[in-house]
Amino acid sequence: PLGVIERKAFLSNVGARSRKAAWTAMAFADPRPLVVEGAETIAAFLDRVLDDHAEDLGQGVIVVEAGRYLGVAAMVDLLRQTHGETARLGAQADEAHTRLHQALDAIPEGLAFFDEDDRLVQWNRRYAELHPAVAPTMKVGLPFIELLWAGIEAGEFPEAEGREAAWIRERLLMRTHDVAHEQALSDGRWLRIEERAVSSGGRINVLVDITDLKRREASFRLLFESNPVAMVVIDAETKRLLAVNTAAEAQYGYPREAVVGRRALDFIAPEDQTTGEQMLSSSVFTHRQTETRHHLTADGRVLDVLPYLQATSYGGRPAILAALIDVTLAKAAEAELERTRAFLDAVIETMPTMLLVKEASEHRYVMINRAGEDLLGVRREEILGKTDHDVFAPAQADFFVECDDATMASGDV
Repeated sequence: PLGVIERKAFLSNVGARSRKAAWTAMAFADPRPLVVEGAETIAAFLDRVLDDHAEDLGQGVIVVEAGRYLGVAAMVDLLRQTHGETARLGAQADEAHTRLHQALDAIPEGLAFFDEDDRLVQWNRRYAELHPAVAPTMKVGLPFIELLWAGIEAGEFPEAEGREAAWIRERLLMRTHDVAHEQALSDGRWLRIEERAVSSGGRINVLVDITDLKRREASFRLLFESNPVAMVVIDAETKRLLAVNTAAEAQYGYPREAVVGRRALDFIAPEDQTTGEQMLSSSVFTHRQTETRHHLTADGRVLDVLPYLQATSYGGRPAILAALIDVTLAKAAEAELERTRAFLDAVIETMPTMLLVKEASEHRYVMINRAGEDLLGVRREEILGKTDHDVFAPAQADFFVECDDATMASGDV
């Protein structure tokens, strides 16, 4: 590195010998005074330089390196070398800066960096696209609060309308909590905003366009709320209710505010608690359940419910969508039908008259009572599903078929 005689000593000595201005290359120098030529004093060194190279004083530069006088030409070379190195480093810095910009612009999320004074430092193209109304006002050094006011003046934040100052305070407070939040824009779009402090003392803003997600959620809510089938949404982790639809309110007799936040198992009968817990804890849900579960209503009734479960997400959280079909009346009707069938079977079995039932197209036997077994001398296992020709002699079988055809042709059946 270059060494330059300490400025004060140099100027004081030069001032005593010459009225001409003299300058040193202090910008390139080690600030510590340089001891030249071993024990040679600064005054002796200056005397020697000024006697031998007085004409260089007119050029305004005297440079030494390790105590050796270099002169003006060497200084020019040095400046050229320094300028070349500076230009090379500057080109490398420009190239790195360009690559950084290109990388940031390739990111699908909007990114903005703010310094420790919350002033805008850098942002990518997507960030400007997500804030088109205020993009023209963005510039390096713009305070974040002015960015918010610019958005309000452009009508970008509908939530701030009529309460601008309060909205600004809430927004700045939210910024200090490092939590993600959602923000509606006046053009109908929604942004998810994440703000984080960085080690340098500044902050980084990350914007994600969640408009499509919001629209899907709105469609889901519409279908969910208006569905005639009772439906609930259950948190996949806590197994607590996140939402219920109107049909579920009517089916179970609870207003939604009384059930949201409660455990799903609270509405399952004790005998089905274990299977219900296993079903909710499963990592794979089948679209169709074959067994009913007993659920409890607000007035103490027990419902036979056929549950259909499907993994989903709700409010950005893993969830379970459950459709709960009340089959209580259907099961009661089925049970009543079964009782009626059993009663008729008992009557048919005990009547003394032979009773046979055949399938019309192929004349196969589908029913025979005990009296028929006794009269024909066959067991029902030997005749059911068979035709007359499978069981009886040809002539007798022909007679039975002829009788059946005549009966069918008469229209009396």
